[in-house]
Amino acid sequence: MIFEHDAAYWGEDAKLEFAVTVEHRMHQLDLSRKDLAKRMGNSPAYVTKILRGDSNPTIESMARIAHALNARLHLHIAAESSGVRWFESIPSRNETKNIGTLWAKSASNPAAETQYDHHSTATVQHAL
Repeated sequence: MIFEHDAAYWGEDAKLEFAVTVEHRMHQLDLSRKDLAKRMGNSPAYVTKILRGDSNPTIESMARIAHALNARLHLHIAAESSGVRWFESIPSRNETKNIGTLWAKSASNPAAETQYDHHSTATVQHAL
């Protein structure tokens, strides 16, 4: 049994979070598992393992999956006391649809939000 204080718990949580974001991006692009597998040069079974959280992908594999989804992998570390929620991403200069802004709220400081701009490495803190 895996407990919340175990590193394995947090590893499983990260894998499932990645799987959810992959599936969300697939939905945005109207891609099937077979379509994604073809873009990656992998089997649909591999994509299924990723989406179930049954695989332990390397960062390189995660970046390759993101690239196949016309996306970029972003990693974020937050204090354990923080509750971070990613809402949406900022569209690139090449995208025509306005799909919002990427915001993270910190549970340890609920009066502040962080806006992440993927065009630069800077972040902007906003007090509410």
